[in-house]
Amino acid sequence: MKNNIIKIITLLFYCLPFLVITSCVSDKCSDIVGSPPPYQGLYIHFIDKDDKDIQLDWSLISIISADEKEKIEYHANSILNFLIGIKNPILSNTITITYDKEQILELEYEKRKASSKCNSDSYFIEKPTLHSLSDNYQIQNPDEDTIEGYFFVKVMK
Repeated sequence: MKNNIIKIITLLFYCLPFLVITSCVSDKCSDIVGSPPPYQGLYIHFIDKDDKDIQLDWSLISIISADEKEKIEYHANSILNFLIGIKNPILSNTITITYDKEQILELEYEKRKASSKCNSDSYFIEKPTLHSLSDNYQIQNPDEDTIEGYFFVKVMK
């Protein structure tokens, strides 16, 4: 129980800047109730073999979508927070994450199209799954309390 509370507090601490950013981004639908946000957030939490946070050098991280139109913004520390743009038609369902020029993770997801009266179609990200591309990065199985779109990765090196 205590671990779950710590996870939730940690998640809120790291998500708060992105919630503020997302709510402050100007778009044509910002005043319309029920309009989709311009981005959706996904989070990857890096831990060591002892389940302690690892601080990443964010300058060594790159996130690449198979679709050039997909906008991705990210920030990293022990949790890699990234926002995926949902305003453009997204042709790809795959994002590759590299660290120090090594491909380490691949994120796959489904998209549900949502139309809006005030601007173009949007896509809601659903059922995200994370795959390891390196033996040095192991995906931890989420428990029932883990929020969808939040992943734990154990760094083995």
